[in-house]
Amino acid sequence: MNLSREDLAKRISSKVTLRQKDAVLVIDTLLSEIIKQFQAGNTIELREFGTLYPFFKKGRTYVVPRTKEEHSTPGYITLKFKPSKKIRIYPKLD
Repeated sequence: MNLSREDLAKRISSKVTLRQKDAVLVIDTLLSEIIKQFQAGNTIELREFGTLYPFFKKGRTYVVPRTKEEHSTPGYITLKFKPSKKIRIYPKLD
């Protein structure tokens, strides 16, 4: 199941006394703050949900088979997510 921003806003506005427009504004503010913190290189911890942290992915070299030319891709920083113990799903060991 995919959960869109509007679906999430509907669920939030139905549980608390917020208009759906205001719930969308809260979601947008939260996401923009997460993006700002990520761009600054900070770790983002959401208690009882998990931790988002920057992770450097190394570049790699590859060879084009037809021309035998070597090329390389640059490294980049991405996000990794470590879920909290509360939301981890463990397999049943029967």
